[in-house]
Amino acid sequence: MIAHISIATTGLILSLCAGVALPTAPIAGALVDRYGAQRLVVVANLLQGLGFAGYPFISSPQTLFICGLLVAIGSQAYYAANGSFVARIARPDQRARWYALMGACRSAGLGGGALLSGLAILLLSANGYRLLAVANALSFVVAALLIARIALPPAHASDAVLRQAPVPRAGRRATGYWAVLHDLPFLGFTATNVLFSLISLSFSIVLPLYLLDSLRLPVWTPGVVYGANTALTIVAQTPIARWNERYRRTRALACSAGLFGVALLALAGLGDLPRGAAGRGAWLAAGLALALLLFTAATLVMAPLKNALITDAAPDALRGRYLAFYHLSWSVASIIGPAALTALYALSGGWVWLALSGVALLAIVALLRLDRALPLHAIRAQKPQP
Repeated sequence: MIAHISIATTGLILSLCAGVALPTAPIAGALVDRYGAQRLVVVANLLQGLGFAGYPFISSPQTLFICGLLVAIGSQAYYAANGSFVARIARPDQRARWYALMGACRSAGLGGGALLSGLAILLLSANGYRLLAVANALSFVVAALLIARIALPPAHASDAVLRQAPVPRAGRRATGYWAVLHDLPFLGFTATNVLFSLISLSFSIVLPLYLLDSLRLPVWTPGVVYGANTALTIVAQTPIARWNERYRRTRALACSAGLFGVALLALAGLGDLPRGAAGRGAWLAAGLALALLLFTAATLVMAPLKNALITDAAPDALRGRYLAFYHLSWSVASIIGPAALTALYALSGGWVWLALSGVALLAIVALLRLDRALPLHAIRAQKPQP
């Protein structure tokens, strides 16, 4: 470590930063409803830029905590506010496309950033880490300046018909986060995101262990899998989002969960192939390619649709709070996921995939039940009237 802080200590501090920053999301949601999403997105990027700018000067666990906390707070605030910001820019019938484009750009950025990071560290050693931190800080500052210059269009007329906050049993209309907690269909959909998030986390947490430890594949296999996933996301994310516009979002998401389930069962089946059997390598390659294709297709359908659905389902005046609360579902999955997934994998490499296929089935049932409970304009976005 450049700062002479052990890896174990670094991981502990960064986990602590994530936990301390967790309340940022609901606070940011309230600020979005009061001051607007654009300002919060700008501030969130500047906070992350400030945190990364301090990384080259970290010399102790205390300074690592300060920098890591700034980044964690900025990240929580960004994801809590960004959905509302996109909703102000894009028409309701085009929001899924925007979320798809953002996902493709994020994948391109991650892939390109990983390549540049490897080259910088290879060529510059310790100075490469410092250069990466500075470049990362500058990227957040540039993003903040660009976002601040965007001229927001008038509020979309179709958003004016979004449903009002729910009315609790007492008869008075709920406000603030009370409205969120009284909206049972929204809470149900948020719970499905925990299920989807657990499945998505397995791709980065368990799959590399399974490929290398259980299937005994070459060490370069996870890199190839992630590279193929990134390439498919960049190429296919936006076209698939456009194709999905003709379908009800809840049913398309249920199909996505079904694709996840089949991919997970395929991964479980690979572990049953006997070692040393004739043609095992070909069967492993074919099965892994099928699982990767299904898993990626499910992700491409899922990611933009669930973001667009929850954005349209939220009452306009409380959209910041709704999306911030929804974002917490990913945080919950990120907290419980690593421990639960690795514990299942420790029992048996195949069990984790079977358990997650059950999670996918639960998501299908929940989404089909929510198909009639969520508002129609969120399930199938209406094009604005001419």
